[in-house]
Amino acid sequence: MLNDIFNNIAKCRYCDKSYCFDVAENKSSRKGLATSVSATCKYCGSGHTSMTSNTVSDGYEVNIRFVYGMRCIGIGKSAAQIFCALMNLPPPPAKFERLYTPIFKALETVSSRSMVNSVNEAVIENEHNKSIAISLDGTWQKRGHTSKNGVVTATSLDNGKVIDFECLSKYCFECKSTNKTCDNCQVNYHGFSAGMESEGALRIFSRSLPNYNVRYVQYLGDGDSKGLLRVQESSIYGDEFPVEKLECIGPVQRGWEQD
Repeated sequence: MLNDIFNNIAKCRYCDKSYCFDVAENKSSRKGLATSVSATCKYCGSGHTSMTSNTVSDGYEVNIRFVYGMRCIGIGKSAAQIFCALMNLPPPPAKFERLYTPIFKALETVSSRSMVNSVNEAVIENEHNKSIAISLDGTWQKRGHTSKNGVVTATSLDNGKVIDFECLSKYCFECKSTNKTCDNCQVNYHGFSAGMESEGALRIFSRSLPNYNVRYVQYLGDGDSKGLLRVQESSIYGDEFPVEKLECIGPVQRGWEQD
């Protein structure tokens, strides 16, 4: 297809001949999904070679986008290899897992910037009052409060956007595989899995002032959540700014409408 395109629209800049190009891929130059393609004039021998992807600081852009896409849909290296084979694509980058780190750093930067913007929007919608209301809830990787991983998320009630989150983990893959504590240990919580939500809530409330210069003075959470009690007992904002519990009346209203 590339050969047809080149020969139908281009002339050799050196000998001014048309329909003269041989377009080919140099398979030995493959770097994951990025490859080298050359166009050579059959008459004068001049040619040009170019990679099919732009380079970025951590490799070729197409490889980083591919790994990011696979991770977003929950697919790892083995499944990515099968996908490439079925789609008649070159194999994915050999060091598939190596690209996780730059992707994580980029996501971390973008999410932090997005949450700062969301907090600023919430303050504006709250008539520039920096005492705002949030909804807070936790989720676990497994049911039954036996999960080794959990996430607690804070959402602004003014704009419905996520303004903070806390990931908690009782497991580190690297420590487990080496049977010793690693330099970048992922364990940041010790205790029962059921206590992750209250611990995450406390951490989120504790950094509201240093990170965003706001106070979460109204708390909407599950009826059985212990997060509110933990936050109130800690008295993060002092007696001047107590944290108030908001009642969720949506289910009650729907019940009345059905009756």
